[in-house]
Amino acid sequence: MLLQSICFGQTRYLDPVFNSTVATNNIVYAVNQVSIIGETLPVATGSSTPIGLDTTTTPPTPILFSMPALEMDIFQPSGDTVSERPLIIYLHTGEFAPIIRNGNATGSRTFDYATQTFCNEYAKRGYVVANTDYRLGWNPTLPTEPERASSFLKAVFRGVQDAKAAVRFLREDYENGNTYRIDTSKIIIVGEGTGGHIALAYATIDKLSELQLPKFLDPVTAMPLLDTAVLGDWDGYGGNPAYNTPSNIGYSNKVHMVCNMGGMLMDLSWLEAGDVPVAAVHGNLDAIARFTTGNISVSGVNIISNISGSHDVVKKANILGNNISINNTNDIYTIAAQNASNNLIGTQDFSGVVINNAPENLFPFVTGNPGEGAPWEFWDLNTLILLSQASRVAC
Repeated sequence: MLLQSICFGQTRYLDPVFNSTVATNNIVYAVNQVSIIGETLPVATGSSTPIGLDTTTTPPTPILFSMPALEMDIFQPSGDTVSERPLIIYLHTGEFAPIIRNGNATGSRTFDYATQTFCNEYAKRGYVVANTDYRLGWNPTLPTEPERASSFLKAVFRGVQDAKAAVRFLREDYENGNTYRIDTSKIIIVGEGTGGHIALAYATIDKLSELQLPKFLDPVTAMPLLDTAVLGDWDGYGGNPAYNTPSNIGYSNKVHMVCNMGGMLMDLSWLEAGDVPVAAVHGNLDAIARFTTGNISVSGVNIISNISGSHDVVKKANILGNNISINNTNDIYTIAAQNASNNLIGTQDFSGVVINNAPENLFPFVTGNPGEGAPWEFWDLNTLILLSQASRVAC
């Protein structure tokens, strides 16, 4: 039978050829350090640390802060007989802060409905999907733009290190039995929102000079805003052991493509010839990660200037020849996306930049709502209320 490839005229990897999925949850893929108080108190993921005393008990008992573990949930198509399937590493959104505390109804591997839906739908199409956590934490309220930029850059950088540790974890599993039946020649990073920042950085950052551009230097001291001697390199190796713990050493973290959904690239110069292919989905009126190039800000406070969204990233990837292997796709979704791109020519994005071309491999999400950055998101109000109540209790 050809059920695993074609079901009622459907095409595997494009259409949902499986009715259901099976998930293996809460797989710890790495351990690393998170700085929770101004970069000065590293705490290992999955551990607890005392942050005070509860004096209402006799004797007083420690108040513990529990740092979430670095975990993934792996989704597979139920009933699939193919021995090796393409792997998607899925990275959720959330502004590098926990759900609710980030001011949003999203920001969780497990509670984000869109994340769960995407992972299930990919698996129904025949992929293996690793819904993957990454380290959170940065401070958007620091007094100066260089300080805020440094904090945000470090958050993106840690996310790249974690995603690479996740890829190495699954490559190690592949070489030791291949529990999840993945094809290591077809690994894709899909990042949604904040996860998109990580996906694009994963695809592009590979040298120290990219972290030492003028915009990433302190304007007073000329020192880099991110020190790899402390945090380790972009693969997650080296650095100060108090701030970085390499995981799954000795395995490749090579991937073959990234897909960005509403994220941005910290600097367009990071993208060079030979980088992996990039496809993208993006709202043309996104107010946070701009569709073309602009500044990223939170609550009106500028974080980093001159960052590039999907339009400019994909356009450059096409020009460099990086996207040749994914060009000229003629399925109905790609055709619709190209038509949407064509219809944007002559309009402006949220930064006021005029859109003057329609890059292939870009999938604009056009709603007409100014500032809307993630129209694919949805949530259940009752769940949101319960999470809000739990967050207040935790405080």
